[in-house]
Amino acid sequence: MAKNNGVDPRFAATDDSAVQIDDVKLSLEGINLMLNNGFRESQEIFDKFKRYSPLMSSGWSFVTFMNALMTYEEDKLDAAMEALRETEKLCLPKSGGFMKSLRTKMIRGAGSGSGKMSSEDRIQRRILLADCQLYMAMLIFSRQEMTGILRGGWLVRKGYKIYEKTYEEISKIYESRGHPMLANPGMVDKNGEAASMEPPTGWVTRRS
Repeated sequence: MAKNNGVDPRFAATDDSAVQIDDVKLSLEGINLMLNNGFRESQEIFDKFKRYSPLMSSGWSFVTFMNALMTYEEDKLDAAMEALRETEKLCLPKSGGFMKSLRTKMIRGAGSGSGKMSSEDRIQRRILLADCQLYMAMLIFSRQEMTGILRGGWLVRKGYKIYEKTYEEISKIYESRGHPMLANPGMVDKNGEAASMEPPTGWVTRRS
């Protein structure tokens, strides 16, 4: 069998929209490769499918971000910031890139008869969006400029607020299923101490 210059045949196609993939499984594979010192292989996976879905775009920008922090080269720091901004735009509601990313999923799920975004998809995109805010804040903090520190602090707060809103939505979903959760946790308690991050009592998800 002929080899394709060492490139995995799954990524040999030139148009990622023409390939059907399990983005959850593939993104996990890409992150595992990165964590096991396979940056090049991980980058190849995410570069190929970065426009397939917000999840794949998030994996691509995260790998780019980690590579920038490890090398601390100016051009890679800039590239990481641009990658995170691209993922941010893809996760924002009512953006052209976001709707484009849904086409393949809507075609695959045509039997549902509805183009309305599910709660799971909406929550996933909020979390990815909040992640982008924090990663961008870290890049800005790394520049050690006063204006950067102020902007980075604003991004940290913005990201936390998105996490906070997402937690409230997840709490409502759990409560509707008979699994009450604790009230929205704060970053600090009323005494100024770090708030407890322990999970609620009885917060157990049953597997079928």
